[in-house]
Amino acid sequence: MKKIVTMLLTVCLLLSAVAAFASCGHEHSFKSDWSKDATHHWHACDGKDCTEVSEKAEHTWGDPVVNEAKEKVYTCSVCSHTKTEAIKTTVTADEWTAAFDLGTNWKITFTATHPVYHQTMTIMQMRDGNKFHCKETMKDTESGAEESYEDFDEIVGEQWYGYRYDREQDKFEKVTVTDPVDERLASMMADYLPEFIKDQDTYTYDEAKKAYVADEILADEDYADIKSVALYFEDGKLVALEYVIVMEETEVPYSATFTYGDASVTLPTNLIEG
Repeated sequence: MKKIVTMLLTVCLLLSAVAAFASCGHEHSFKSDWSKDATHHWHACDGKDCTEVSEKAEHTWGDPVVNEAKEKVYTCSVCSHTKTEAIKTTVTADEWTAAFDLGTNWKITFTATHPVYHQTMTIMQMRDGNKFHCKETMKDTESGAEESYEDFDEIVGEQWYGYRYDREQDKFEKVTVTDPVDERLASMMADYLPEFIKDQDTYTYDEAKKAYVADEILADEDYADIKSVALYFEDGKLVALEYVIVMEETEVPYSATFTYGDASVTLPTNLIEG
């Protein structure tokens, strides 16, 4: 019995030695190309029947890019694997209301083209916290001539200040705006999102356009009537609008795009002293 036990121990020791040699003495060779699945990437072993892997890790997804199919495409910055996600283009009643509150970091690019006067107006309005930057450009579509004007604003506590460009001195003048902050903000946003376009019951969802549409909206006395209205949402955010405004029997197309989270405003430093 003792002899059998001794033999078994010897075998076990030999097997342990072989395993130790195999694990410590053999260096695996791994493929340079990435292997991947839905969640991870790794370098596979190059040897036959070898199941070892190297550098296995979860994908590192970059910012999404929207493709023509209205999908968000994410790409792993390490192995270039991609995944797609559908963009939600419909909204609930609560999401509809919330989408018109743009938050405190956004950029609006607003364009209107007048077919009779041959002019295109572009307004770029940005908000970065309590700082604002607006640039208006007027272009003659026949001659190509352009004129532009920009100003800045900021909110400090309960006070609104404006930075208005003085052409003669080629500097900005800082002025105190007497309007209450809330009223000033409401007036600014009404230029881009007037109240009469915000009633969800006015619209039907157009599956082909992926937009909420209305053939015509009769505005209040401060506005002309508008037609061919379309509002576009992505994942609960308002991202674009289009409409045609009827002015003196002339149809003027308007459009705006909305982006969020990357607006940066630097206030002017070349100020008029005093």
